[in-house]
Amino acid sequence: MAEAGFGYGPAFRGLRAAWRRGVELFADVELPEGAAPDGFGIHPALLDAALHVAIVDAASDDTVVPFAWTGAALRAVGASAVRVRIVRLDGGGLRLDLADPAGGPVLTVEAVQGRAVSADQLGSADSLYAVDWSELPGFPDQGTEWTAWDALPAEGPAPDTVVLDCSTLSAPADDLPAAVRAVTHGVLRVVQEWLAEERFAGSRLVVVTRGAVAVRAGEPVGVAQALRAASGATAVAGRAVGCRWRRHGPDHRWYGWSGCGGGPVPGR
Repeated sequence: MAEAGFGYGPAFRGLRAAWRRGVELFADVELPEGAAPDGFGIHPALLDAALHVAIVDAASDDTVVPFAWTGAALRAVGASAVRVRIVRLDGGGLRLDLADPAGGPVLTVEAVQGRAVSADQLGSADSLYAVDWSELPGFPDQGTEWTAWDALPAEGPAPDTVVLDCSTLSAPADDLPAAVRAVTHGVLRVVQEWLAEERFAGSRLVVVTRGAVAVRAGEPVGVAQALRAASGATAVAGRAVGCRWRRHGPDHRWYGWSGCGGGPVPGR
């Protein structure tokens, strides 16, 4: 298999012997030392290695990656070694039977359908786990009136909605760590003041950042406004005092909405 270009790690090198009888393929497979079957119905490395005999028999530059399993039944758990019987089906799939060294059934699969993938494709495959952003339609203008945090009077009733625009906070443009600290401290200072004053009890604080997250390939992320830390700090502070926290991203911008009622919170 290594000669065919497929480099399996040590845990997946469990194929010990393989032979053919007519249309049937047989193999002895076992888990390498240090790979324990505990916690699995059947260890993934053992099951994967059980299919390697079909790759060897195919003598092709392509391997067949299993993606559709039909009639699978686990008969026993905890196997560390199995004897494999594979029969190629007319439809191109495989019939799979696994038994322990004493002959007891471990796993039967009526049909495994595969898809051909070359070694080059496997080597260049993208990660199965990635963050993807879905663009949403524009948010309707609901005519909400708001007041900037910097424009708030020192005393008197508070407006229903107050907006803290993080781009107005002082932060060095040429020192990213210092910028993150400065803006995070600035946001926390505002949140603490908000929670400490009774006049904000019926109001909503909106914390806005722009360019804090790149949602498209090659999209720049602002330095002074790379404020995921500020968004996170606001979210943590909000959860700590029972505030509602929502995020919106119209026009590919990251917005933090913290629906916090004010008032002192004992012990927080």
